[in-house]
Amino acid sequence: MYAPSSKPKDRLKLLLEGSLRTLFSAQIAQLKVVLEVPKNREHGDLTTNIAMRIARLEKKNPLEVARKIQLSVETLLKEEAMGT
Repeated sequence: MYAPSSKPKDRLKLLLEGSLRTLFSAQIAQLKVVLEVPKNREHGDLTTNIAMRIARLEKKNPLEVARKIQLSVETLLKEEAMGT
């Protein structure tokens, strides 16, 4: 599904986009996923505001949206590892 040799940033973007297609409407799934290096490195290697943007459109809690996306990405990684 995702080339293992892909750059981590590109691979993460593909995983996020796949999760959006799985979890949300076509309109939401078309949102552009932008990954950036956070100003404060203690906040991780990469950051995105996609959960905040979706939460605003869907009128939902951003933490719930982020958790939903996280679980979907984890599932995609597990499926990839199993070769499905």
